[in-house]
Amino acid sequence: MKWNVKQQPLHSNRRQLLADALRENDLGGLSHRLLNEPVIPNSTGGPSRLLESQTKPPSAESQTKPLSPKLVELCANDFKFKYRSTLCKIRADPLNPASTVQFDDMFTNLVLLEEHGTDKQMLDYNDILDLKVNGKFPKRIMVQGEAGAGKTTFCAKIAWDWVEGKHFSHFVWVLIVPLREFKQHTIGEIAKSYLAKNNPATVSQITEYIRSNPDKVFIAFDGLDEVSGKIMKTKSCESQPTDQMQLQPSQPSVTSSEACGSSSETGGIGLGDILCSDQLASCPVLVTTRPWRAVEIRSDSDLMKLYTFIYVEGFNRENLSVYIHKYFPKNDDRANQLIQFTSENDVISENMAHYPIYVALLCLELSFIVDVAFESQDPDAAALVKDRVSSKEITLNVSRDMTAHTVAGCAFIRPHLF
Repeated sequence: MKWNVKQQPLHSNRRQLLADALRENDLGGLSHRLLNEPVIPNSTGGPSRLLESQTKPPSAESQTKPLSPKLVELCANDFKFKYRSTLCKIRADPLNPASTVQFDDMFTNLVLLEEHGTDKQMLDYNDILDLKVNGKFPKRIMVQGEAGAGKTTFCAKIAWDWVEGKHFSHFVWVLIVPLREFKQHTIGEIAKSYLAKNNPATVSQITEYIRSNPDKVFIAFDGLDEVSGKIMKTKSCESQPTDQMQLQPSQPSVTSSEACGSSSETGGIGLGDILCSDQLASCPVLVTTRPWRAVEIRSDSDLMKLYTFIYVEGFNRENLSVYIHKYFPKNDDRANQLIQFTSENDVISENMAHYPIYVALLCLELSFIVDVAFESQDPDAAALVKDRVSSKEITLNVSRDMTAHTVAGCAFIRPHLF
């Protein structure tokens, strides 16, 4: 930067010349400070210079201004758009991305149980916000359920109700975090990734808002079982065998260090610190997982005290009927036919009908059988459908489809809310 060649005559305003040169090199901020901040003379009485502290770039803390109410609302609107356009979509066919339907058109209530000591009691979804532990809403909730029981759908329901101004509407922000999708991210970075590109809110501002307003933010972590390795950092957790919580090799996963980060290392709020209540202890947090992964929390006496445990059991008989009729909204005969089939087939009624993912595939398989039969223009098509439905063909085909899901690492199940 040859700004000195412009100095004419000897007593030219060198400060102004330097400021002009800085501006020409896209350093307008430093140029402004050079011209406007106070100066001190040097020890020899020569040209004045800036204080050393004034020449240093501002720290991250000084750059973080609290989010304005308008910007907080803008972030909330971006979160809602994200959920409405991606998370709150259900596929009628888990294998077909083009089969998405509106959330309310397909969502069916799930059976929820609340753990009370050694007992479990029925819990209505509408009563979740009325849960009390020592007179207050619990700050950590563990939602357990087998694969395909509806845990992701449960999180989507929370997001949908917040978007629609129903339950959870008293929270300013609701953050739904699918753990399988994030590596080396803090909660602020994840929230920032949900915002529109032109949203000026920074990661630091988002983090500080959550930290300063924990009671106004609800966080739901979906899929703790999809994070391998240890996620809890308490002493008792660290004393357990290092391979105790590893996923099977065939399952897609991320390591705890990748997924959860470290608040001390990144300056943000790591997910592991939230789960352990080392950070955001007063912020309500919900975590979904398969039962085996909850052992890590249950085996720690301190963490066990922090969590309330809920179970997602999938469909009961009534909800099964509701779901099938929603799947076939214009064909009650077809819906009733499948409902009867599920009740009369012991394998399905005892092992499959409780799980939304299986029921969706049953509905899909019946549609396929009916369409093929009637497209053939066989005069005995109705009898053919009845014969196939009453046989084991649907059961075998659904088992085949589920095997395909397993071989593919269940990659389709979670994104499709089953």
